[in-house]
Amino acid sequence: MFTLTCQTYNIFEPHNKEDFIIKIQILIILCQTFDIFEKKRILNFGKAFKKILGGTRMLNKFSVVSPIKGERICLDEVKDDLFRSSVMGPTVAIDAQDCMLYAPEDAVMSVVFDTAHAYGLKFKNGVEMLVHIGINTVELNGEGFEAFVKQGDSVKKGTLLAKFDKELIASKGIDPTVMVVITNAAQFENVIVKDADLIDLHTAVFEVIEGEVKEKKGNKKMNKNEQLAKDILTCVGGYENINKVTHCSTRLRFNLKDETIVKEAELKKLNVLKVIQAGGQYQVVIGPEVSNVFKYIGFNDNGTSGSETKEKVSPVNKVFDIISGSFSPLIPVFCGAGLIKALCAVLTMLNILQTTDSTYLILSAAGNSVFYFLPILLGVSIAKKLNLNPYVAAAIGAALMEPNFTGLASAEGAVTFAGIPVMVSDYSSSVLPIFGAVIMLYVVENLLKKYLPADVHIIFVPFLSLLIVVPLTILIFGPFGIYLGNALAAFISFIMGKSAILTGAIVAGIWLFVVVLGLHWAIIPIMINNMALNGSDPLMGVLQGASWVVCGIAIGTFLKTKDTRLKEVAISGFIPAFLSGISEPILYGILFRYKRTLVISVISMAVCGALGGMIGVAATQLAGGIFTVFTYIPIINYIIVILVAIILPAVLIMIFGLGEEAE
Repeated sequence: MFTLTCQTYNIFEPHNKEDFIIKIQILIILCQTFDIFEKKRILNFGKAFKKILGGTRMLNKFSVVSPIKGERICLDEVKDDLFRSSVMGPTVAIDAQDCMLYAPEDAVMSVVFDTAHAYGLKFKNGVEMLVHIGINTVELNGEGFEAFVKQGDSVKKGTLLAKFDKELIASKGIDPTVMVVITNAAQFENVIVKDADLIDLHTAVFEVIEGEVKEKKGNKKMNKNEQLAKDILTCVGGYENINKVTHCSTRLRFNLKDETIVKEAELKKLNVLKVIQAGGQYQVVIGPEVSNVFKYIGFNDNGTSGSETKEKVSPVNKVFDIISGSFSPLIPVFCGAGLIKALCAVLTMLNILQTTDSTYLILSAAGNSVFYFLPILLGVSIAKKLNLNPYVAAAIGAALMEPNFTGLASAEGAVTFAGIPVMVSDYSSSVLPIFGAVIMLYVVENLLKKYLPADVHIIFVPFLSLLIVVPLTILIFGPFGIYLGNALAAFISFIMGKSAILTGAIVAGIWLFVVVLGLHWAIIPIMINNMALNGSDPLMGVLQGASWVVCGIAIGTFLKTKDTRLKEVAISGFIPAFLSGISEPILYGILFRYKRTLVISVISMAVCGALGGMIGVAATQLAGGIFTVFTYIPIINYIIVILVAIILPAVLIMIFGLGEEAE
């Protein structure tokens, strides 16, 4: 019918413009008369007809005028990373003149902050605008601001939305620059920031272009991670309410300006595992996809917006945050290296490889490297946590292991630095010295950046940092660990002569921290001496029982948690701990991330240590893991200790959970 109609009226033969229009009208009437098109087909015909007319795209353009009078400021001059980088969308910065904010178009007030410093508007054409008065003005708690609308109000073009006192804001040391942002620019073909230095209420500051590009090119719709990020931001109060946001392996960690405005009920309804308030943070547990969600949050790599405000955090929470944040990036490599060490142990026990074989040595290098060079890796991780130069920190850690320095241990005569005696030690696998060194680096680097001209920072900050921190580490932080270890060894020797049960409880209870601080090297000579003189050592007997506690922690965590990522850490940490006594993956992957597991482990280790001392467990070799069970005497008593060490912490975790970050 359609073809016949077109042929009858010769619709596509050349005609002048007027005839062409008339025949198009006739065609439409005929189509309606014969009802030959469904709605969908009409739309398709319309698209095809556009191509017949020349193949051009029909794009709609419209302007968005300014909500305030003033003078435009270059974004490069804005003192806020978030706005300066236009992360939230196309942005215009305005130095206000009359300090009165008006609705640029008919709109609905989608957001009105209680502090009256920020407003969200949704126009009838679909454009969403954010107007933020000043930088970090949320700190004023509404002082100097007056709102004339509330959230949800419908307003007409020209409606007065708010007034503010520019001079008062400036007197508080706060930048009063007004930021105007189109927050949903991705929904349009393009949003262009217009060139206009002097701005009034009729000046177009944005040109919005809408068209069919999204549909024609098949542009991706917002993926689930991007949508989740957007929804989470809305629930926590938007960018305006965020000081800092970071992520670990499973969760987003928000440091918020005002936790009272968080829409917690709505947040929990999202596709998240859990919402937790702990340690001065709002934690949103997502699971292994957290890094993919974080990249859509829109903050810097270190999680800051550039308008961060200081908040009160307890010293304990701060310490745990630094420890957890420093070790968390190393957990995967701990697990991988631990499994390789376990593999080496199995291969040698089965006599497949000998410890002198080149294959064994290569595999052993892969397994030992992360633990041996821990000061270097940990230095990088701590520095990133504290926003320092990670490579300077790595150089400090490497200095402790540099061959010329370690070779001084065998040098004849006294070792000195500028006349000051130096105690040389083996700092491989140590933790305490590099922690002290990077904390000192934090102080030194910030002082240097404060007082040195910015032009020389790139050269002199690293130079002076290494010059100052490396000697201080060798003179103070390293020897401190040695002196502390010697004192601990003397204390253990003293209590061993008093009570085996007391010794087992105390030593096993603190052993976790002894290992982390690298003080265990002072205790090993005591064990070796006992084995040489008596053929066995009771101290190693009680401590090895405590080492099995990490296996129980791993089992309890695996059974209790619903976090798939944490389950992976638990099982991958259990294997090397069970096979060869390698506890680092569990130690740093679970114990120092969850306060309650730390408490449970200390209690369980103390119980197992006391039990081992009471029933007289002793070791004939410095060895751990399931394959070394026969090196302990009496073997039945040792097996009893192992069972208690595994079952007790697992049951306690099942009952009490993991703590503030529980499942």
